[in-house]
Order: sequence, then structure tokens, then C-alpha cells
Amino acid sequence: MRRRKRIQMKVMMVLGIVALIGPNHLQALIH
Repeated sequence: MRRRKRIQMKVMMVLGIVALIGPNHLQALIH
């Protein structure tokens, strides 16, 4: 349970960073 909560926090951080960076940079990273 604790591990899941930590993972959720990490996911939220990643989502926040992605939102700040924007979809254009995301596509560049994917490609």
C-alpha cells in the first residue's frame, strides 16, 4: 500500500512536469 502511494506521487510529479513541458516536447522525446 505504501509503495503504491509513493508510485502515485511519482506519477503525479511526472504528469505535472509533462504538463509544464507541453505536448511538443513530449513528441520530440517519443520520436
